[in-house]
Amino acid sequence: MSQRSEENQSINVYQVEMGDYHKAPFRVIHEISKRMTASSPTTSLVDEYWSPSKNWTFWEFFGPEFDVVSKVSVDQVKVYAIGLRYGSDVDLSARI
Repeated sequence: MSQRSEENQSINVYQVEMGDYHKAPFRVIHEISKRMTASSPTTSLVDEYWSPSKNWTFWEFFGPEFDVVSKVSVDQVKVYAIGLRYGSDVDLSARI
């Protein structure tokens, strides 16, 4: 789990434990929102979100509850590199 702090714009990352959860491609929600704004079809993206079949890089995990185990230190250089890798998921979601 990550959280952006408004005070200093740093990213806080936490290790969590979850009992029940769903794993979904992170980028798909943003693409669905973009297409809804443009009144474009979203059915294939919704299907991919709930039953992923593509080779996604970034995933979101969500469920009814979670426990924070610890705060994880983050190297800002790695955060930049992660942003670059996110582009592959942006491209993938646009093709669905």
